Amino acid sequence: MKPLRIVIRNFGPYADEQIVDFTLLGDNGLFLIHGPTGAGKSSILDALCFSLYGDTSGQDRSSKDMRSDFCDPLKPTEVIFDFMLRDKYYRVFRAVEYEKPGKKEGEKTTVPAKANLWERTIQNINDDGAVIACKCRAVTEKIENLLGLRIDQFRQVVILPQGEFRKFLLATSTEKEKILEILF
Repeated sequence: MKPLRIVIRNFGPYADEQIVDFTLLGDNGLFLIHGPTGAGKSSILDALCFSLYGDTSGQDRSSKDMRSDFCDPLKPTEVIFDFMLRDKYYRVFRAVEYEKPGKKEGEKTTVPAKANLWERTIQNINDDGAVIACKCRAVTEKIENLLGLRIDQFRQVVILPQGEFRKFLLATSTEKEKILEILF
């Protein structure tokens, strides 16, 4: 999987919209997300993992915890992730379930979580493509089939969140072998 672009709206520390354009990296196969503590590095990984699987990159936070404390209470928390896999383009969209103010004073309305997955024939930001899955569970299942990884495997092999590397180091030889087989 090659990440192309991620749009993060009202997610984690990011109020409003943030865009990370991975295409600016060119053909470089490796990249580093760096910055000071608390700058939002892990939130970018959380957004990527959330877009694909509907959950965060680590087990310290849940997807419902990812709604920004700084966002407009009427605006949704959502992530759009464009990626390429085996010469095909995909776009996945997910929105976090949240409560917004209702019509009456003190009333709250629950906005349900949403998800869509498209296969795209062209790399055009404004073209979603053809829907191949919608609804949260169906999108997650399709992503698992496309990537060949469940969320726990994706976390171990692709993300390896901060603090989780220790688990890899302490894993038995058999567990490390399984992780490395998936990776390579």
